[in-house]
Amino acid sequence: MPFNEKPINNQPEAGEHYHDRAVIHDIEISVGWDDGYKKYTIYFPQINFGEEMKKAGIRDQVIIINQRNDSAEVVFDFAKQAAERSKGIDDLFSVYKQTEDFIEEWGLKNYPDKPQS
Repeated sequence: MPFNEKPINNQPEAGEHYHDRAVIHDIEISVGWDDGYKKYTIYFPQINFGEEMKKAGIRDQVIIINQRNDSAEVVFDFAKQAAERSKGIDDLFSVYKQTEDFIEEWGLKNYPDKPQS
C-alpha cells in the first residue's frame, strides 16, 4: 500500500506512543512523541547547527508532525523512502527538505489531532 493510502488508526492510549528509528545509507532518522511539543516529531540527529544548515533553509534537526500516531508512521515511511533514494549522508539536507515538504504538502501539520467521528 503506498504511504499516502495508509489507514487511519485511533490514537494510542497514554504511554503507548509510536516510535521508530532507522539508519539508511548512513542517514539516521527517528520518529517519536516529544513531551515538550506534545506532538510527534521526526528527528535527523546528524544535522549540525551552523551556516551550512542555514544556507540550506533548515531551521532545526526536528520537524514537528502532529499528535496522531498514524501521521508519524506515514512521515517516517516517507523519510525512509527518501533516504533509500539518496546517495547517502551527502544528501541529508535533501532528505530533510523532502520530508518537510511532504508534511506540508499533505497537510499533516494541520491535520486534526484527534480522529474525527
